[in-house]
Amino acid sequence: MAGHIHGSGEISPAPGSETIALDAAVKLPEGAVAYQARTAGSGLDGVDGWIVVATERQERATPHVGRLCVVRIKGGPTVHGYSDGAYSVEQFWPETIIPDVRIEWTEPVLWICPR
Repeated sequence: MAGHIHGSGEISPAPGSETIALDAAVKLPEGAVAYQARTAGSGLDGVDGWIVVATERQERATPHVGRLCVVRIKGGPTVHGYSDGAYSVEQFWPETIIPDVRIEWTEPVLWICPR
């Protein structure tokens, strides 16, 4: 388990090195990572316990435009307006658009396992 998805949509690393076995509906590549939604008591209570499986981290965002991904936004405040090398990120949990951000890395989502 690489981390936990919180009700804010942010991900925190899982403590320690937790390994889980999944009976996946798809063949998962070596190095795939899993995140578990820990959203009880938030506006995202309905997805509490879901598992999101993504590929290994990719340092470039461009190949993943238009795909559901786990995304690390580069530090600092969101800058409004549009600049070269920036993207609008549509956040799935909770549903919102974050305009004009620089992407540090992406992990394309392969599979979501509802609880």
